[in-house]
Amino acid sequence: MFNQFCIVARAGVTNANILHKTRSMQEDEEKNLSDLSKRFLLVISEQYLNLSGYKLRNAGIISSQSTLTSIKKGIQQPSRKTIDLLCEKYGVDKAWLYTGVRQDTSEVSPVFSESEESEPFTVNHNGVKFYEASNGYRMVVKRVPFCAYGRFINECNTLEPDKMEWGEESFEVPQVVHGKYLAFEVRGESMDDGTRDSFEEGDTVLVRELDRLHWIDGVRFKDYPYWIVVFDSSILIKQIVSQDLKQGTITFHSLNPSPEYSDFTLYMDDIRALYYVLQKKPKIVKF
Repeated sequence: MFNQFCIVARAGVTNANILHKTRSMQEDEEKNLSDLSKRFLLVISEQYLNLSGYKLRNAGIISSQSTLTSIKKGIQQPSRKTIDLLCEKYGVDKAWLYTGVRQDTSEVSPVFSESEESEPFTVNHNGVKFYEASNGYRMVVKRVPFCAYGRFINECNTLEPDKMEWGEESFEVPQVVHGKYLAFEVRGESMDDGTRDSFEEGDTVLVRELDRLHWIDGVRFKDYPYWIVVFDSSILIKQIVSQDLKQGTITFHSLNPSPEYSDFTLYMDDIRALYYVLQKKPKIVKF
C-alpha cells in the first residue's frame, strides 16, 4: 500500500512538472515570436480567416504544414513570398502585416476589399468585379448596408438605396461568373445551433439572386438550403424546407431549436426577392 502511494505521488509530481514545462515552453515560444509572425498568425486564426496549415499549403501560400509549425514556435518568420501570396489571395493589407499600421484607418480590420487603384480583370454586366488571384479569382460584390437578421425586422423604409454608396466585400471563386451577387451581414441567433452549419452574428454571406421566373419551376432548396429572403422592408436568412407550388408558398426554418424561432410560411407573391447562399465568411474581429 505504501509503495503504491509513493508511486502515485511520484507520478503526480512528474505530471505536474511536465505540465509546468509545457506551459513554460509555450510562453517561451510566444516570447520568441516576432511582431510580424504574431500578426500573420492572428490573421489566419479561427477568429479571422480560419486558415489551417493544410489550407495554406493547398493554396500554395506555404510549402508544407511544418512551415506553419515553425512560425508558431518562433523558429522562422513567414517569408516575403508567403506574405505576398496571403495578401494577394485574401486582400490582407501588406503594410499592416509588416508594420502593424493600417493604410486606411477607417477600416476595422486589416483585411480589405480590393484597392481602388487596382484594375479588375473583368466586370460582369451586373457590376460584380473580378481580380486575378493565385488560385482563381477574387470576386468583389456590393455589401448591403443593413444586416440580414434572423427575425422579422424593419431597419429601413426601402431596399433600394443608392448602390454607389454601398461598401464592398470580396470572396474567393474559381472562375468568372454571371448573375446578380450581393453580400449580407448576419445578425441575430436564429440560425445558430452551435454546429458548423451555423450562421453566427457578424458572419458575412455571399448570395446570388434567383430570378422570379425560376420560382414557379421549384426552388432548388436541396442543392442550396440557405437563403436570404426579402419582403417589404424585412430581410431574413433562413433554411427553406419546403415549397408548395399549388398553394404558392415557401416554408422557412431556423437552425436554432429554441421555440421562439419556429417555422413559418410565406406566399411567394409577398416575397420581393430570394438569394441563395453560396459562401460564408466568419465574423470580423476588431483590432
